Amino acid sequence: YGVQTEKSPIVQSSISSMSNVALFQDWDPWGYSAIRDILNFNSIPYTLYGTEDIGNVDLSGFDKVIFASQQSYEFYSAISNNRSWIENYVTDGGCVELHLATWEDYNPSDLVFPFDITLLHTPSSPTYEDVDRTDPDHEIFNVPNPVTDNELDDWNHSSHGYFTNFPEGTEPLAINVDDSTPCLMEYQNVGTIILTIQPVEWAWGLNLSDFLQNLILYCPGPTNLSEKNPKTHQMALRILPNPVKEKALVSLEVNKPGLVSVRLYDVTGKLVEVLMEGHLDSGIHTIQWHPNQRGGTYFLHMEGNNRKFTQKILIIR
Repeated sequence: YGVQTEKSPIVQSSISSMSNVALFQDWDPWGYSAIRDILNFNSIPYTLYGTEDIGNVDLSGFDKVIFASQQSYEFYSAISNNRSWIENYVTDGGCVELHLATWEDYNPSDLVFPFDITLLHTPSSPTYEDVDRTDPDHEIFNVPNPVTDNELDDWNHSSHGYFTNFPEGTEPLAINVDDSTPCLMEYQNVGTIILTIQPVEWAWGLNLSDFLQNLILYCPGPTNLSEKNPKTHQMALRILPNPVKEKALVSLEVNKPGLVSVRLYDVTGKLVEVLMEGHLDSGIHTIQWHPNQRGGTYFLHMEGNNRKFTQKILIIR
């Protein structure tokens, strides 16, 4: 790995819904304070933890939990040994971001990660320098920074391997082009876990890609609502139909009275329309929406009662 060059400016996102993050690392990955810099710039409070804290922290008060790249084998072994701790947090509606690229000496290929996910780290060949998105419209590649396939290439190891086992329903978001193996994945089970074998902090530190900021600011709301879990059953946001052509019905389910806003953002994070803003009683509310924006990808953001939800929308013209 080479020398540091000037970093690209950080663009603040309007989509992020985080107010408290747990960051696990024993040192700054690849020598760059990228994760902490992005959290600080976006005014997202975080608590820093290390290997000895894995499995011993109550995660219920955190909106997101991030595990940094380029940590020791002992660090990743602790994650493996405490994977039920992470699984419970995700199934309670939490969001986890797990970076698994590290030095070859710390190869974690023999470990089993949450939800029985396994990987092959630093294969003997090929050396992965060509990485492509599998879902270019996904929020993670568009908010707040548009990320192209070319931007994911030529990082002096753009990917350190690939995932070999993952649960049904996992969505590969990026693949190694040489053999079509997944190196970035998203699995949703009430909450969300994002896993990558890309050295994302390294790429940000060397001004090769702004993708790390998108990763950190991506924090989707719970995918399934459960009366058994009042933490996740606060609000729901649904849009029918989606894609939208001329009109859509926006349905809001609010669990308790309070101020609620529904706003539309474009892929750069720019606010383009406020659908509603005001006090709503508990129950289901509907908005007849006639979008006048040009065709493309947008994000409808609902906020209230200390909870936030973002729904991707495709407008067709």
